[in-house]
Amino acid sequence: MFRFKNLRNFAILALLGIVVFSALWIYVGRYFSIPAAYLTKWILEEFARGWVNYVSIDGGFLILNSSIELLNEQTGWRRGEVMVEENFTRYTYSFSISFSLFLAMSRKNLLVRVLKGYVALIPLQAFSLTFLFLMRLCISVDMDLSLLRINGFALSMLIYFYQFGILILPVLAPVIIWLYIDKDLIKQLVVIDAASAAQQVKP
Repeated sequence: MFRFKNLRNFAILALLGIVVFSALWIYVGRYFSIPAAYLTKWILEEFARGWVNYVSIDGGFLILNSSIELLNEQTGWRRGEVMVEENFTRYTYSFSISFSLFLAMSRKNLLVRVLKGYVALIPLQAFSLTFLFLMRLCISVDMDLSLLRINGFALSMLIYFYQFGILILPVLAPVIIWLYIDKDLIKQLVVIDAASAAQQVKP
């Protein structure tokens, strides 16, 4: 029977790291998330001009000022532009997962590996934030296609990318990036464990 002791130790360290660094993310996440926030700001202002006037960053918050005007009871029956505000650090926690995996695997070239993972995560975090804000904007106008000036298919695709970017990508992306960057170290770990287990089963 194979007993992958090193793999077990890695899994324990990685899980403990994810718990600890996810808790720390509440306090330091805003500083590490700034690049993703500015990339999101640029994407929204450049590629969603039909909906977005401008996006500002205030502390750990992204504030989207839209060009969509709303007239209802909430606005006192006066025309008002829709504004969406979100704490972006809530959705960029994937770096804490990435860092935990790198640290649990090995301290060899840790800084270089962590920086590679960090840079690779930035555009993916911006993807999640972009569709988060677009979806929040749609919800703010009750999915009114006439106000949004899109068809039903475009709205369905937006919902799909929003769900993928918020529910799946933040967890999946750091794991895939870690597997790619640390692939050689992972092979070494598996080979060592397999060799150790083979010795144990010899008569």
